[in-house]
Amino acid sequence: GHKYGSPWIYAALEKGLEAFEGQATVFELDETYACREIDKSTAFVAIAGFGESQSITTRILNAAFKQIGANVRCLPIELGDVKMLKKMLDVLKIKAILVSEGNGQQLMPLAEHIDKHDAQSEYIDLLLRRDDGWHGYNTLWRSGLRALENAVGGGEVKRGLERQNVLVLGHGGMAQSMVYGVTQRKGLVSICGPKDKEAQKIAVANQCRFVPFHNLYDTLADIIVIADRSIVCGQNQGNVNPSLFRASHTVLDVSEPPQEHALFTEARERGCKVVEPQSVYVDQINAQFKAITGRDLPPEAFAKGLAE
Repeated sequence: GHKYGSPWIYAALEKGLEAFEGQATVFELDETYACREIDKSTAFVAIAGFGESQSITTRILNAAFKQIGANVRCLPIELGDVKMLKKMLDVLKIKAILVSEGNGQQLMPLAEHIDKHDAQSEYIDLLLRRDDGWHGYNTLWRSGLRALENAVGGGEVKRGLERQNVLVLGHGGMAQSMVYGVTQRKGLVSICGPKDKEAQKIAVANQCRFVPFHNLYDTLADIIVIADRSIVCGQNQGNVNPSLFRASHTVLDVSEPPQEHALFTEARERGCKVVEPQSVYVDQINAQFKAITGRDLPPEAFAKGLAE
C-alpha cells in the first residue's frame, strides 16, 4: 500500500470527520484556518468550499505547512463566477487552488497549462501558479486508480484493471475523470446515472458503453466506482437501490474523499470488497502537497491537523 497508508491515519480521518460537526465559527478561524499565524507575507492556498471535507484538508495542510516552516496557509473561497475569481487571484497572494465535490470543471478555463491526460479527463482539482502562469492538475483519477489497482492486483499487477468490467456511477466532472482514467488502463468501462443524457455524453466522449438508468440492475460488473456525491441511495425513482451490490463486486468511492457515500456504506455491509475513500484521500492530498511545495506531506500533519 501507500507509504502513508497506515491504519492510524484512516482512524484519524474518521475522528476528524466527527470533530468538525457543530463546531463554532471562532474555533474554525483559530484552529482550522490558523488566523493568528497569518501576517503580511503569508501566501495562500485557496480551498473551494466550506464543508467537512474542506475543513479536514485545511487543517492537515496548515499543520504540514507549519511543520516544514512554510509561511503558507489555507484560505476558504467560493468559486462563483470564474471572471471574478481570476480578479481575486490577481489581487491576493494565492499560489494554488484545491477543489472537490465535482467542481473541477469550473477551474478548466483558468488553467493556461494542463497535462494532456488531465486535459482529456476534462477535470482538474488543483490549480497551481508558476512563473509561466497557472497549471492545472487532476490528482483524483490518478489517486483513485492507484487505490483501485492496489486492491485488485495487490500492487503487483501493472494493469490490474485490464479486461475488468468497470461500472462508473454518476455524471459530471468526477465521473468523466474516472471513466477516462479506467479507459487508459484498458478496463471495459460502462457509465450509468440518473441523468441519461449526461451519462451518454460522457460515454460518447470516451468511446465507452452507456447504460440507460433503467438497465442499471441488469449490468454485469466486476468493479463499481461511485463517482458522484449527488447520487441518492434509496428506493425512490431516480435513486440507486443498494440491492445493486453483490459480494463479488469491488467498490471504489471517489465521490467526496475522505467521506464515504451512503452507497459505499451499503456495499461494505453487503460483503463487497471495498476500496476506502480514505486511502484515495491520503494519496491525493500528498500528491497535491508535493505539487505545491516539492516535498512529501509529513505523516505527523495528519495527527496534528485532526487533533480535537
